[in-house]
Amino acid sequence: MSTTLAIESFNETNLRERTSLTTGASAGDTELLVDSTQGYGAGDIVYVGQLSREGCEKASVAAAANETTLLLSAPLTRAHERFEPVTSVLGDLLHVYRAAN
Repeated sequence: MSTTLAIESFNETNLRERTSLTTGASAGDTELLVDSTQGYGAGDIVYVGQLSREGCEKASVAAAANETTLLLSAPLTRAHERFEPVTSVLGDLLHVYRAAN
């Protein structure tokens, strides 16, 4: 018997930090100019764009270069507009276990 699970991807308990782009970012950029890098650090997983919307993409932070610049480990694959959110999450994987009956 199959069961459908509805799991909220971006629950408030999984969100760490939020900021937004102060200038647009192009596909291929490895640098994000944001309002504030406070709370962001190397290895953080961030989502650039509106969470759970088409165009939102996952990235990894290489370093916070200064108070307003995040350096990414890999280039962006999409362009992003000014003021789009940049959200850091606690985890980016979801494990679902099923008990044998």
